[in-house]
Amino acid sequence: MNFNLTFDETSVNVMPNFVGWILVYLACGLLGDYIADKAYLKPAA
Repeated sequence: MNFNLTFDETSVNVMPNFVGWILVYLACGLLGDYIADKAYLKPAA
């Protein structure tokens, strides 16, 4: 996801890259049984 605010011809990124990786890390914990045998996915995020 990339959220930008645009003022005239200048664009400001609102959500830096590390926030996206944090969201992926948190989402991996919500997958439950699907990720139970794939424990490497959460640290890989």
